[in-house]
Amino acid sequence: MVLNMENNPDEWIYPILVQLRISGSGAYHSLNSAYLQANSLIVAALSFLFGSVNDTRNLIVFISLMGVFLCIQMKLAQERFRAINTSYAERLKKIEQRNDKIPPIFLDTYRIEKNKKLSEELEKKYYHKRWIRWGKCFLGGRMKLLPYVFFIIYVGFIAFTYWDEILLFLDP
Repeated sequence: MVLNMENNPDEWIYPILVQLRISGSGAYHSLNSAYLQANSLIVAALSFLFGSVNDTRNLIVFISLMGVFLCIQMKLAQERFRAINTSYAERLKKIEQRNDKIPPIFLDTYRIEKNKKLSEELEKKYYHKRWIRWGKCFLGGRMKLLPYVFFIIYVGFIAFTYWDEILLFLDP
């Protein structure tokens, strides 16, 4: 594709947006992987501390609160990356609608996602095994739930640390 910067800005901005969209998607998955690893290490450390002596109560609460703040940061970062990637995809779809010289890659992807029957046919064609389709549908969309899952785990650690005091408070 020969880029003509003077007459049509869509032709030179399109490849730049495609690269930004692709790199943004990779960065989103790398971010989720890093947060998943960090949260898993914190939960493992808390499990080790929880099984040890009772003198570690303050440390367990402190580390759990750090984990809660990590969950908040993870959710904010996920939403930021998701918004940026959606913005790039929307701009690419608009450029594809305006310009006939550019192949409608993102526009076609959007149409396939909206057409359930065609989407299911393509999934069966490219994802032959049933468990691969299940993993793509079930696990792929659950990345956004990870901050909530770890948040519940950290709150559970705090609650079980003070379980005796909670029961005494609730008992009349």
